[in-house]
Amino acid sequence: MESYNDYYGITKEYLRNYQGFTLAVDSLINERRRLEGEYNDLKKPIAKYGLEPGGENELTTTEQYAEKRIAVCKEMNKLGIDITALQVKIMQLDEALKTLTDIERKIIDLRFNKRMPWCEVAAEVGYSEVGCKKRGYSIVRTLTWKLFGHRMFVKKNFHFVS
Repeated sequence: MESYNDYYGITKEYLRNYQGFTLAVDSLINERRRLEGEYNDLKKPIAKYGLEPGGENELTTTEQYAEKRIAVCKEMNKLGIDITALQVKIMQLDEALKTLTDIERKIIDLRFNKRMPWCEVAAEVGYSEVGCKKRGYSIVRTLTWKLFGHRMFVKKNFHFVS
């Protein structure tokens, strides 16, 4: 089971990669569209049983067509799963970020999206550097609970003596 610090680190990585998630979704959608086009462009060959050359281990053109369609279909399904997973993660992050105050969102944006050092973030929001760091850590901790709180409760086995 992962510990709180693992989830805290994951939350920080999600915040750092948030913009990359949205770009990745767009890229995966484009790749899926390309595969859909390839799938639709596959031409069904006419079966000519007994006339095709080859041995018992070679596929006929009809079998090759079917195998190609299956492979493309599997790849489209994998992309669909990846797209959905990223979209869900983006939605979860959006929902968690909506619960923050404007100043908290600004701190997160400056620190994680714009990658500013704490001293610059502090100057931008009007806090001391130490105060800004503490607030930033507190915000990430709050987001961690909102994203992973249901997973962070440790289940313990209780043994009762009778």
